[in-house]
Amino acid sequence: MHTTESWLSELPDHAVRWLLDPELFELIIRDGGDTWYRIRPAFKELDVSPSPQSYEALRSSIPAESTVYLGSDLDPQDALRAAAVLPQSSLYGEVDTSVLHVLFDLRIEELGNRDPDLIVTSAHLAPSAFVATSRRPIWWNDSVAAYAPDGLIPRTVEPPPKHFSVQLSDVHEVDGHIGFTATFIDRASERWTGQDRVVMSVDASPWRLPGESRADRRARPSARWFIGRLQPVRETDVHEYFYLYRFDPRTATLTIWDGSAYAPIERVDREFGQGDWVLAVRLLNRNREVALIPVVQFSLTASGEWTYDAYEGSLDAMITS
Repeated sequence: MHTTESWLSELPDHAVRWLLDPELFELIIRDGGDTWYRIRPAFKELDVSPSPQSYEALRSSIPAESTVYLGSDLDPQDALRAAAVLPQSSLYGEVDTSVLHVLFDLRIEELGNRDPDLIVTSAHLAPSAFVATSRRPIWWNDSVAAYAPDGLIPRTVEPPPKHFSVQLSDVHEVDGHIGFTATFIDRASERWTGQDRVVMSVDASPWRLPGESRADRRARPSARWFIGRLQPVRETDVHEYFYLYRFDPRTATLTIWDGSAYAPIERVDREFGQGDWVLAVRLLNRNREVALIPVVQFSLTASGEWTYDAYEGSLDAMITS
C-alpha cells in the first residue's frame, strides 16, 4: 500500500493505530512524504464495521447488480471514488477520467431510458428534482449524496441537516412569464456569506440535474447570472423571508416586486437558447459555491415555445464546506 503524508494526516485515530501495528502493516520504505506498507494477512481478517459515512459503507449497503447513475454535477474525483467502490453495480452517466490515472477498468454507459436503483450527486445540490418522498439521501458525506428514487435501498445514515430551504408558492403563468413567491428559510447563517441566482443547462437524465461539473465551484458556467438579494442574518438562529418574482423562459429574464412594480434584477448574460435549463438559487461563501437549489426547470424550443416545472414542497440544502 502506497500512502502520502497528506493522506495519513486525514486518517482517523483508529486507522493510524492500525498502520503502527506491525502485525497488520509492515513498513517497507519511507521516502520524504511517501510511505509503502505491506498489508499483513491479519489486517484482512479484521471484522470491523465501516464508518457510516465512508465509501466502504456505501459499497456494503448497495445490493449486487444494482444500477447506479453518477450525476454530471459530481466533482470528477468524487465520481471516480463512487465508481471505484461500486464494482458490483452497473454504472451509468459520464465521468471525467482525465483528472486521475485510473488503474481499474471503468465501465460506464449512457443512462438512456433506464430507471436506476441509486442516484449519486454532489452533496451541495438540493435534490429538488426528486419527488418529496425521495429527497432524503440513503447515504452522504460532505461531498457526495446517494438517493434511492424507488425507496428499495434502505438508509444507512441519518439524513443531513437542512441548513437552508426554499419553498415556492402561488406559481402561475402571467403575461408570458412564470410568477411565483419564494420563501427562504436560513438555519445556518454562519456557513454562507452571500447569494445569487443562475440559469444553467441540465443533463439528459429524467431528473434534469444541473449538467455542469467543476472541481472549483467558483468557475461554474451559467447562461444567466442574477445578483442576489439575500444576506445572512447573524443575530437569529432561524431567519425567514420571501420575495415575489416573475421569470421569462424565452429570454431567461428575472424580475422582482419592489413594492410598486416588477423591476429587473441586475444580471450577466452568456450563451442561451433552445434546450433544457434550470433556474437555481445559489449560496456562496467568499465567492465559492456551497449550495445549489434548483427551483424551476424549463425547456425552450427554437420557435420560442416553452414548458416548465416548478419544484414543489420544501427544497432543502446542506451547506457544504
